[in-house]
Amino acid sequence: MEADHMKKRTVEIGAEFGHLVVIGFAGSDRCGHQLVRVRCSCRQMTEKTVRLSDLTFKPYTDKSGRLRLPYRSCGCESKYAYLDYLESISSRPMR
Repeated sequence: MEADHMKKRTVEIGAEFGHLVVIGFAGSDRCGHQLVRVRCSCRQMTEKTVRLSDLTFKPYTDKSGRLRLPYRSCGCESKYAYLDYLESISSRPMR
């Protein structure tokens, strides 16, 4: 019997993780992690290969105290959040 952390995860083509949609399977990496091809639903329609575990893990805080979150976009979310932040501070009155 396999340990809980060693169980193979399964996912269907078309499964959504935030803005990312699984479009195919890409085998496994040299460590044995399952790889999947994903496409971001943003305007860029970016495609990339990622570990399935990077899409499905639970958020945690690493040893340095940094919050680690699963992939949910190609990076567009952080870009748009930053642009929203810049817009919000530019509309603030100066002291």
